[in-house]
Amino acid sequence: RVIGRYFKKVLTSLLHAGVGSRPLEAQIEALSDDEEYPWSAFMEALALASASVRHDDLVAIGRRIITSSKPEFERWGFDSAEAILADFDAPFGASIIDPPDHERAITAKYERGYAVFRVGHTHPAGLIEGYLRGIVEMYGGRVDDLACHQVVMNGQPFHLLEMRWWTPARPIARRRAPSGPYVRKVA
Repeated sequence: RVIGRYFKKVLTSLLHAGVGSRPLEAQIEALSDDEEYPWSAFMEALALASASVRHDDLVAIGRRIITSSKPEFERWGFDSAEAILADFDAPFGASIIDPPDHERAITAKYERGYAVFRVGHTHPAGLIEGYLRGIVEMYGGRVDDLACHQVVMNGQPFHLLEMRWWTPARPIARRRAPSGPYVRKVA
């Protein structure tokens, strides 16, 4: 199932970038933000809406979707790119509920600055690339290298995305010295 807010955000962006489809636009507009919709309906609409969108535009759309969602990521407890990338499936579990196992977006391998992600083949590769780039960039980082490979595992097609990135070190919070009438000052 897919939460309406995510369904609408992704499909509206794709329809504006591509050829568009009046009937599909009307269906998307009628969705409720907080309702859940069938995975199959989302996948069909995603395939239709992304078919006429160029790869570079898919990347740009993915970046915009992610960076505009930073407040949601932070509300869910993700405070860095690393927190999101170490478990790529976790933040999307809030928008995409129980997709088929072969359609999940998972972190297959992770170390700071390098990861491999396995994503279901029905997601456009450019959109996923944009999501990954957007995650790194919204925390002040940069993607140094990103490659997408089409693979088949256990009879299912997947995108296998390998990414190297850099993010600035997070500042360490300094503890303030205690003050007030009950603090004894030592000379």
